[in-house]
Amino acid sequence: MSLGVSRRMLTNSFNKVTNLVEKGRKKCEEYWSDTKPQSYGNTTVECLGIVSFPDYKVRKLSVTQGSGKSRIVTHYHYEGWPDHGVPDTPTSMIAFAKRAFSDNLQGQGPICVHCSAGVGRTGTIISLHLQMENVKNNNKINIYDTVVQLRKCRKIMVQTESQYVFVYQAVNELLRCGDTEIYAQMLSHAYRDLRKTVSGTDKTGIQVEYQRLVYIAKEDSNGKFIEATKEYNHNKNRYHNILPYEKNRVKLAYQATFPPTTRRTWYISTQAPKTGTVVDFWKMIIRDRSLFYIVCMTIVVEEGKIKCAQYWPLQEQEEVEYGSCKIKLLAVDEGPDITRRELCVTHSSDGYKALRLVRLWHFTTLTEKSMKLGGLAMIGAIENMARWQKQQGNKPAVVHCGGGVGRAAAFIAIANCLEQLKLEGTVDIFQTALQLRRSRPFMVQSVDQYDYIYRALVQYVDSFDNYENFK
Repeated sequence: MSLGVSRRMLTNSFNKVTNLVEKGRKKCEEYWSDTKPQSYGNTTVECLGIVSFPDYKVRKLSVTQGSGKSRIVTHYHYEGWPDHGVPDTPTSMIAFAKRAFSDNLQGQGPICVHCSAGVGRTGTIISLHLQMENVKNNNKINIYDTVVQLRKCRKIMVQTESQYVFVYQAVNELLRCGDTEIYAQMLSHAYRDLRKTVSGTDKTGIQVEYQRLVYIAKEDSNGKFIEATKEYNHNKNRYHNILPYEKNRVKLAYQATFPPTTRRTWYISTQAPKTGTVVDFWKMIIRDRSLFYIVCMTIVVEEGKIKCAQYWPLQEQEEVEYGSCKIKLLAVDEGPDITRRELCVTHSSDGYKALRLVRLWHFTTLTEKSMKLGGLAMIGAIENMARWQKQQGNKPAVVHCGGGVGRAAAFIAIANCLEQLKLEGTVDIFQTALQLRRSRPFMVQSVDQYDYIYRALVQYVDSFDNYENFK
């Protein structure tokens, strides 16, 4: 693709489906600058703003040729494609294609799409978009004929077999999941409809949607359990059917998982420490120098059963020792639903000299069977935590309940959906929960937790007088 933007290129948007460098090789020259105006011949390009999404960025570029009038070009940059092969799941590519192609209004000219050679990923996303249009307008698909027609226009479009299969996987995802994205202003109405009983059944729309979620996640389950199933880890698992997939397991902790999330905030989901794994838990915290806060969503004992080991000191200024770590409780702030503790963590590797401040948020009214905390209170807590997380450089947060898949998953889902609402003015609770389930078995463990995610977000959106915040 040409690096300059000439008047002959009658386009108001670019779709870029490659990174600048992949596997150590330059794949694309940077034909824009995020920080300052850049000139290419007599054409000047200035970035006016960037919005970052989990797998892609959207830039507004001002393009001026010579002394002529500036024109705004929208630049969609997909960064989630791996150096080789195709993405593990098509979800983010579907979201990218939907946004990139739908934002281009009629009459604005064609969309310029490129990867490195302009045939592989370029052909893949164009094929996907054409099938999305076919499904929407004609309720039909014809991937083979589409690729044949593309190859008549440009050689070897959709370059590899894996890319061709990926288009089928993406269309299959669309047909199974449907369009579950909801505009902020329609969320309350959509939730009311989902609460109604579906005709011909004894189930509500929420229950039917959750059943579809569970079925699709189970059908797609291809993760492998390796470290978690080894004999020396057997007694460390709180529940023997809730194990972390090897692909996104935290390498310092056999039971912890990196779930999908937004670019601004990151989470590690894990089970509550057992008496025999408290040392492992704190080892993970101290060895990963980016971990500064913990979200505990269970009490130690629920209905007579131990759900979590006591891994923090009980009294202010008390210090306890777990293996090579020392944990000191500096301060406690007890609220009606959440208790916040400031902990000082040190390690024997440097003679306990380097001090690490770790903040522990402890939700004390949530149980395995009941999500009693109001939605606005939950979201208020998430926003408070996000502000503190931002002060620490947006480092990951460790989130756990008993098994790390119920209340912890609901927390992460609400946080991710909240970020989506603020960035896009839309929310897709179904896809958010589905991606969590694909990252760790049983995430969002019950239909009540799934309903709670909806309720919390509806209460948040309805708390505003208008929807200007979500446009």
